[in-house]
Amino acid sequence: MPSRSTKLILVSALSWCGAALAPVPAAGQGPPEQTLRALASVARAVRDSGAVWGPAIWPAYRPDTLPLAYVIPGQGTALFNWPSALPQGYGPVDGLPGAGWQGTAERGAASTSVELSGRAVAQMVVRDTARASLLGLTLHEALHAYQRSVTREGRRFGGGENAMLVGQYPVFDDANEAGVALEGRLLAAALHARSAAAARRLARQYAAVRERRFRALPIELVEFEELAELNEGLAQYAQIRGELLAGASLGSQDALRRLDDLTGTPGLSIRLRFYSTGSAMALLLDRLAGAGWKARLMDENLTLAELVAQVSGHHAEEAASQRAADAAFDLAALRTSAQAAVTELRGQRRRVVDSLLSRPGVLVELDGSALAQRFIGHCGFDPQNTLAVGDGTFLHTRWLRVCRGTRWDGEFNTPVLQGAGFTTLRAVVGLESEFMLTVRRQPVPLDSLTRMAGAEEVRIESPGLTLRISRADLEKEGRTLRVRLPAQ
Repeated sequence: MPSRSTKLILVSALSWCGAALAPVPAAGQGPPEQTLRALASVARAVRDSGAVWGPAIWPAYRPDTLPLAYVIPGQGTALFNWPSALPQGYGPVDGLPGAGWQGTAERGAASTSVELSGRAVAQMVVRDTARASLLGLTLHEALHAYQRSVTREGRRFGGGENAMLVGQYPVFDDANEAGVALEGRLLAAALHARSAAAARRLARQYAAVRERRFRALPIELVEFEELAELNEGLAQYAQIRGELLAGASLGSQDALRRLDDLTGTPGLSIRLRFYSTGSAMALLLDRLAGAGWKARLMDENLTLAELVAQVSGHHAEEAASQRAADAAFDLAALRTSAQAAVTELRGQRRRVVDSLLSRPGVLVELDGSALAQRFIGHCGFDPQNTLAVGDGTFLHTRWLRVCRGTRWDGEFNTPVLQGAGFTTLRAVVGLESEFMLTVRRQPVPLDSLTRMAGAEEVRIESPGLTLRISRADLEKEGRTLRVRLPAQ
């Protein structure tokens, strides 16, 4: 928790910015005056004090560096803390540098992190203009923007859950629902325990009953819960901490009050449960482990529940066994040996790829970077003959089939390099004398091709590739034929 002096600085910042507002446009000439004053007060507080608030909530979190967009339903969007010329569609607000107003707002706008003119922006839908409520919501959505900025492949923090699984969640499974209810009550009891020892004991019980429930859930739903807690639970934690830092304690803590009856609101989305459990675990970790747990969660790629289990001592015997095994069989030496082996394997795989792609013949590059999902997709591959090359690339050593309805269908019967994210495929598919390209059923000699945009009914026939594409952009450079798949 912040020191008394830090609290005074934060509360003073809020009080000052509320008293020092510049004049705003009159009603009918722009944004609603009273609402804009409330929004400007909070935006200025975040700008002036976010460098103190942010790291107190999460390491390297700087809400003061983010533009803030407040959507007023049915009226428009107020933009604050914009660092340069306002983005298209926004007009300036007299007396408020860096502020803009757009008199329209999307009906489906939601509180979330968005991108505007290439910048990450925290967007809030305004339904309550009370200062502390607005401040908490702003810090909640600004944390989402921070989470997205540090997202890394394979890292849980910032990745977000697969929201499509909401509809598959087992709300009719009474055993799972009973387990959820028990976990909520254990978390509430741990948060309200009078001593750290009692809180730790209840945290161990919580970790045990959650592991028992998770054993009966499909792995994708376990991951859904864990990532939702990291995503929305930590944002809710930022909202609670932000209000506490500003000397207030408001409705954001309703999420904690719901812990006693997590399953008792059937009219609400089950996703709201994870706002409660995630923020509760974060506050419990503050009590049991101090602020250092946050860096550990990111560095070790942990979930909140895994960290609660560790700091509560739930896995103490397991940890002791691991330490004994590490010492007995010299884990440090094994790691050194593994690092050398991995470096050699990475180099070996890269040399194999270079050798395959440098073979004589036509090098075909299938490029899906213009596709909405940047994903070419496959309809079949041989897992026994698929090798990781590194940096997200894979080598299919003998066979791969790609298809997308009537848009394209192709089969590689030769080694093919799959680029990161399945955005590109590269393969030497045969000698030019064995290669046939047709567009609209007419042969196209490779030696006469440079560029052809919007080619229709493209077909490639060669020893290593048979490919049919309804429409593509073609480009020939040297021995490389690039086939770009259009967005539509």
